[in-house]
Amino acid sequence: MAVQRPSRHDLGLNRLAYGCLVAQAAVLGLTVVVYRAHGLSIVFDHQTVLKASLPIICFVIWMSFVVLPGPRRGLITAEAALAFFLMNAITWIVAPGQYGALAIGRPFVDETLAHADAAVGIDVSVLLAWVKEHPRVLTVLRWAYGTLSLQLLLAIPVMRLLRERDAMWEYVFHFHFCLIVTLVASALWPVAGPYQWFAYTTPQDLARVVTQVNGFHDGTLTVVHWAEFDGLISYPSFHTAAGLFATWAVRKRWWLVAPMMVVNTLLILATFLTGIHYMMDTLAGAFLFAVSLLVYQVAKRHVSRS
Repeated sequence: MAVQRPSRHDLGLNRLAYGCLVAQAAVLGLTVVVYRAHGLSIVFDHQTVLKASLPIICFVIWMSFVVLPGPRRGLITAEAALAFFLMNAITWIVAPGQYGALAIGRPFVDETLAHADAAVGIDVSVLLAWVKEHPRVLTVLRWAYGTLSLQLLLAIPVMRLLRERDAMWEYVFHFHFCLIVTLVASALWPVAGPYQWFAYTTPQDLARVVTQVNGFHDGTLTVVHWAEFDGLISYPSFHTAAGLFATWAVRKRWWLVAPMMVVNTLLILATFLTGIHYMMDTLAGAFLFAVSLLVYQVAKRHVSRS
């Protein structure tokens, strides 16, 4: 009996996936234009190959379902592989893109953010000083902040195991939407960071971040080293948005959402309590997720009608 070939939709090539590919192409194109306009270049090394191995493996897994179709029940693995590949692809585009955003050279908005924090009675330098006096609190906050990379790595595999197809694709949407918006925001409203504005030392070593932010912003740095990519986007806080949409993705599984709420509440608190972000960065990150959620729901209703 011949095995029926899966449709494009079965393989994950749905409207959302196509939309992500279009968005990636647009961001990549704009990044190339900015790099050329400001004389930026990228230096690759052996680590590039190592970092590329995981998305390549995912693409190979997806292609195996295209070439050698199997039982329909297993097609969610193909979707998960494509979803993971898409998330890696946009990350690889935005990572160098943030250097181009800084190179545009718009004025830093730290004064505005510091004044906005002060208007609601928040001084992150004072909060950080208190946290430093409580080492156990600091340890927990630093641990929670550092869990984001693991959460992003495990999200798609976990949703594949749970067979949460709709939640998985919604997660991919929020990841793309929030990451792209933060990139655009960093070009329009670049931030040097509260640690520079208030001149304090953070528990996390941000020396390279400071060098890169200042150097690419003022034009003294023009070469981007792939092995030295750092997260340079401050406003809005992607950590905050990601913590929220990671928790939202597992909202139907109480045994998962409960610990995720605890961890990501600590993660969001850590964004400003450890002095890495202004409070306004964190609030903007939460607002960003709310907008992403609204856009997704509107788009979903539009697609269902058509």
